[in-house]
Amino acid sequence: MTTKDIPYKKELIKALINIQNKNTTLFEPSFECGLGFIYKETDSHRFEDQIRFFEHLEKIGIVKGQPSSSVLKCNFCNSHNFCIRPVCTFCSSSKIIRGIAIVHDLCSNIDFDFKYMGSDGRLICEKCNKELKAIGVDYSKTGYYYKCLACKAMFPSVDQQYMCLGCGQISNQDVHLQQLCSYKVDVEKLSDLLNEGKYLFSVVEELDRIGIKSIFSDTLKGISKIQHTFALVVYDKDNNPTLVVDTIESDDISEETGIFSFIGRCLDVKIPNKILIAIPEIKESLRELANSQGIIVIDSETKDEAILEIVQTIAQIYNKIEIVK
Repeated sequence: MTTKDIPYKKELIKALINIQNKNTTLFEPSFECGLGFIYKETDSHRFEDQIRFFEHLEKIGIVKGQPSSSVLKCNFCNSHNFCIRPVCTFCSSSKIIRGIAIVHDLCSNIDFDFKYMGSDGRLICEKCNKELKAIGVDYSKTGYYYKCLACKAMFPSVDQQYMCLGCGQISNQDVHLQQLCSYKVDVEKLSDLLNEGKYLFSVVEELDRIGIKSIFSDTLKGISKIQHTFALVVYDKDNNPTLVVDTIESDDISEETGIFSFIGRCLDVKIPNKILIAIPEIKESLRELANSQGIIVIDSETKDEAILEIVQTIAQIYNKIEIVK
């Protein structure tokens, strides 16, 4: 995760609520003059940010992407805005002119039509000095041709250079091609996520108030290369994940499975600090199992009642980490 991803993904909660309130079920890329490609249904962000946003939503199962169209992407900064410059196929010069070309069938000379035009209006070949009288008999028009003013070569097509308007770097034909997707919202999954994690919204806001970076429903990649989603991920001042939080409903028949899943995910991402919220308290045997794996278990009758203890526990762990540094 990069530094620029952190502040944007902190807006995830508001964005999810906004999607639900607007009853949006489909996001599609569209082209807007002056802006380029954009997902109009989202709040205003750069297109690159919007793509990262939907990729994150897809990771946590809120949307499902389907191929829609393709655009070019800068190899250096991932921008989609380019100035395309024609260059000579032979010498790569950008000193290119274009015009309608004529082929003199007798001597095979190819040049622009104005180069054949004599002062008296007749068409004269500069190569063999013969007059061109009838099209289709002794000469033909080939359509548009290009001419390089540097090496004097003529050709029916040119190479292209892509000058990025974002970073100024120049790419040739190897510029990246990015597949854009339309995204369909899983309304039920969105509703479940917001209902289950609503109490964590307050946790994120309070942590932000005291200067601790955290992201609701974030994903981390494990050593197995699998992406794991946690209810909350806390980051240190260097934007490295340092603590994860998950919730388990103790009256759920899959309580034991949930704890083993949390332990497995934590081991895979090698996260040093772990908190499990139990609503209400879990069996003593499962608590001992969690504690043996370095997991702090917070019991609470309701999720709202757990908010203060969650914030205090995270703050204590976070401060210890920063002191050690």
